[in-house]
Amino acid sequence: MTNTVTQLGNDLTAANSAITKLTGNLANTDKALAQKADATALATLDTKVTQQGKTLESQSNSLTNLSNSLSQVAADIDASGQIPGNLVVNPSFERGLDGYTGRSTATSVVEVSAPHSGTRALKVDPGSVSPGQYIPFVQGRTYEIGVWVKEPGATTDNGAGNNKLRIGNSAGQPVFERPYNSGTVGTNWTLVSGRWKATETASLPVTLSNHLISGSRYFDDFYVTDVTDRVDIDATAGAVTGLTSRVSTAEGAITSQSQQLTNLQNSLNTTNSNVSKKADATALTSVDNRVTEAEGKLTTQSQQLTNLANVLTATRNAGDNLIPNFDFLQGSTAWDIQYPAGVTFGDFGDGKAGVRLNRTTNTSPGIFSNNNKPVPLNGQRKYRVVVKAKGVSGAMSLLIRRQNKIGQTDSTYEDKTVTLTTDWQTITWETGLTAAGADGQNFKLYSHPTNGEIWLDSVRVFDITDETNIKATSDAVSSLTGTVTNQGNTLTSQGQSITALNNALEGVKGDVAKKADASAVSSLTNRVTQTEKDIRSQADSLTSLNTSLKQQATRGANVLPDGSFESYAVGDVLSNARAVITSEAAHSGTKSLRVTRSTEYNPNATDNNDTHIFSGMQVRDNAVYYVEAWVKLPAGSTADPTVYMVLGFSFQDSANGWSWPGLNVKVSELSVDNWTKVSGYLTNNRTALKQAMVRISIPNTPKVRLGDAFLIDDLIITDVTDAKAALDAADANAQALSSLSASVTQNGKNITSQGSAITKLQSDVTQLGKDISGKADASALTNLTTRVTATEGSLKSQGDSLTSLENSLNTTNSNVAKKADATALQSLQNTVEQHGKDLTTQSGALTNLQNSLNTTNSNVAKKADATALQSLQNTVEQHGKDLTTQSAALTSLQNSLNTTNNNVAQKASAQSVSDLTSRVTSAEGKITTQGQAITKLQGDLSSTTDKVNTKADQTALNAPELAGWKKPRQASRQPTATSSA
Repeated sequence: MTNTVTQLGNDLTAANSAITKLTGNLANTDKALAQKADATALATLDTKVTQQGKTLESQSNSLTNLSNSLSQVAADIDASGQIPGNLVVNPSFERGLDGYTGRSTATSVVEVSAPHSGTRALKVDPGSVSPGQYIPFVQGRTYEIGVWVKEPGATTDNGAGNNKLRIGNSAGQPVFERPYNSGTVGTNWTLVSGRWKATETASLPVTLSNHLISGSRYFDDFYVTDVTDRVDIDATAGAVTGLTSRVSTAEGAITSQSQQLTNLQNSLNTTNSNVSKKADATALTSVDNRVTEAEGKLTTQSQQLTNLANVLTATRNAGDNLIPNFDFLQGSTAWDIQYPAGVTFGDFGDGKAGVRLNRTTNTSPGIFSNNNKPVPLNGQRKYRVVVKAKGVSGAMSLLIRRQNKIGQTDSTYEDKTVTLTTDWQTITWETGLTAAGADGQNFKLYSHPTNGEIWLDSVRVFDITDETNIKATSDAVSSLTGTVTNQGNTLTSQGQSITALNNALEGVKGDVAKKADASAVSSLTNRVTQTEKDIRSQADSLTSLNTSLKQQATRGANVLPDGSFESYAVGDVLSNARAVITSEAAHSGTKSLRVTRSTEYNPNATDNNDTHIFSGMQVRDNAVYYVEAWVKLPAGSTADPTVYMVLGFSFQDSANGWSWPGLNVKVSELSVDNWTKVSGYLTNNRTALKQAMVRISIPNTPKVRLGDAFLIDDLIITDVTDAKAALDAADANAQALSSLSASVTQNGKNITSQGSAITKLQSDVTQLGKDISGKADASALTNLTTRVTATEGSLKSQGDSLTSLENSLNTTNSNVAKKADATALQSLQNTVEQHGKDLTTQSGALTNLQNSLNTTNSNVAKKADATALQSLQNTVEQHGKDLTTQSAALTSLQNSLNTTNNNVAQKASAQSVSDLTSRVTSAEGKITTQGQAITKLQGDLSSTTDKVNTKADQTALNAPELAGWKKPRQASRQPTATSSA
């Protein structure tokens, strides 16, 4: 390129010298022409100049065509050369969705007012779609993957798990992911990219995964580049900068030349004035010779322009495509034909030329690339075949064949058969390696194997064996060098022609000024300069790429994107052809997921037919998940009752350990008529997880058959780790309360029995009083009456204290009913209220109760949990034992009173009165002590009530979000690591 520009400068210098010499010659010519001229010579000169005008006009038209061709070349560079070394086909979507897989009605290519480059961009609408391409990777090499993304308005999606730039390995698992979910992408173009070191040598899917709920998302300039051996692009940018400077210098020289031409025009105007008067034969002969020389050079220049146009036409097939006349624009050129009656070249493309293959007999019509001649091979090669075609009628079956050749002889081959639709579609097929013994190959296309008519628009083949690297940048610069070289040659030729026309008239000069002047050259140079700036800008962008990347937001909590499957299209395949969206039945909406067994039972192998969906889930270590789904058998199912499906997870940790918790769903539990709810709790027992997926399998059991299937709808997976723990704690508390209730109930029975014994004892004492009143003297009776009266007062006071105590207990119960589970404690409150009415017990039991309440105060002061309930239960049990002992004491007292009755019945001596007095004295002491104990107990209960008010609330013992839940059956089957990995 530098040599070319140098040569251009030398040529311009020579042109300047010639113009200077021309100025001198014109001065001499003026003197000679001032003497004479005849009409015949002028007429001849006029004729020749007129012919030159026509020739120059033709040349002008050729230059215009050249400019248009160069515009097309520039447009092609803009569309395909934005990112040097890009392995993605059609990265800026200028050719629609050519080369892309995973398309649907949710994807389209539109013209946008502000694209990232070119004029078009990919638009994604609501739904689940993953357009992408298969890109060849080499193990151990490092690649940079990126795409420009923007969201023009309010857009919502279902999270980073399903909105991301993704690479899947040969097993279908993600090995590279960069999210671009709502909230991380704005209304301006944002680069989402990263680097990945390939872990295998294979052609892997690189996809733009999207699952939009509303709004839309745009993509542009999708790229995958090998950056392992990156060339220093700054050096290239420096070379281009140098070229720009030298071209700028050339522009200055051209400007100077234009000024000299203006001076020449002025001189020619003077010459015209003189020529109109007279001219001599010598001068005319000299002019005639020079014009003749100019005609010869113009003819040569015209031929060169014609050759240049032919070269530009040939560049239509430039690039990596190995198929000549791939788009049939040259008819049947370079194509060999099988069964010509079924092959027609004409208007059978997508609005352009194409070819029709119509099979109506037992012979399949076909076309063979490169006139069925072998293309030499350099070792074993692998190819990507891209065919644009559609069906018209009949079977609409297209067969694509890669034919190995040994010499001129056909050898082994590899086939791809595609059933077309009536819409234009692009089929992409990546072949295997060519045969080891083959030294050539070509490609063949047929309408085969049954009758039908198909149309072909284009056939492209790319060698994807060797990895493309950054040398594409030097190729682009080389192409630019060729363009500048052609421009330099054209400018040189024009300069020589202008020198030869040094004695032309003003009209000729005027045409030259219009058709091939510095302005046209400057315009073309500006376009080249702009291209250089774009390349330099691109180099700068790539150089600064590493420093401009931003960390993407981490993924959110796990939520299935669409367990109802309503956002998918019927027929969508979620995983390896075994999980397909269907409309044959649905629990809600109109769609469900059909999971099918793809193989027969194999007694010599373990084949669980694992199917993984919703990959990339975010899960917590040791988390518990509630899984629920509605399942039924498809209509007409003949699956054996022993066949079952496993619905659950596949977890892999960083040490590559696996676990597969799941729910077993048996055919015997399902029907073809009704949906059955399946649910359970599954636990992730792995830590430091690397990946998690929803797993559905139909295990290899003796009676399982190919085609056995299940329908699944309304699949829900929820993280319930904390709620499950609360539920387990609530179960324990409920069991403790139940046991406590039983103990209190038994104590109530003992207290009731004790109350009956006390009532009988009171009757006996009354009868004893009657007997005494008849048997003792007045003094003794008076004293005893006084003391009994005092005792009654004490008993009344004690009764009032017990009533107050009962009220305090009622208040405490009310607070407890608010602060703990109301239902669980209501029965306890009723029992305690009943006990309050019956508590007329002796001081020993009350003392024990007081001590127990002191312990309760200590426990309540801490918390109202299962420990406190256990302590209270122990206390009540102890009360039960004390009440039993007290009941025995009452029985003993009753026996003693019986003996007393017998004695009193016989006599009422002073000794009997003395004994009775002693016993009443003892009773008075106990009643006094009991009253003091009740007073202290009432104070303690008030303190306890205050502490209960502050230490326990309803949420401590009740988990309302678990109300009404049933604990589902959890499957225990865990497939082996060998069978599921």
